[in-house]
Amino acid sequence: MAGRVENLKPQNTRTKAEQKKIARMGGKASGKARAEKKKLSEFYAEALAREYEIEVSPAVIIKGVVVREAKKKKLSGQQLVDHVFGTMLGRCDMVTAKLLENIGDFTEGKKVITDTTLNINTEDKAVADVLREYGVSKSEN
Repeated sequence: MAGRVENLKPQNTRTKAEQKKIARMGGKASGKARAEKKKLSEFYAEALAREYEIEVSPAVIIKGVVVREAKKKKLSGQQLVDHVFGTMLGRCDMVTAKLLENIGDFTEGKKVITDTTLNINTEDKAVADVLREYGVSKSEN
């Protein structure tokens, strides 16, 4: 445990100077956390606003001869996120399970507003098993 037991007393039992000091420290920590959250939000917004060129199908090379060229595609940031999530959710492995767990941990207790729909093939048994394991239910939209 990081703190000490003597620190676990109600504010109203402390002197005004102690209360002021603790409140000031809390305010500074809160401001720092808000600033970090804002930076992260700006980073995500910039990343989603960019356009990316990704390789959706690798080149096929047999004995040093290119049989099929790599297939590349330009995607917006949101399309890239959709592509990556779709690919990862389609894997139905431990990485997928960990991704869903992390998303759940990150968004727990927070209001999440989205204007994008992610389509998941819930008819796929493996996908349905992962969703059921993590308590994700099918939307009625």
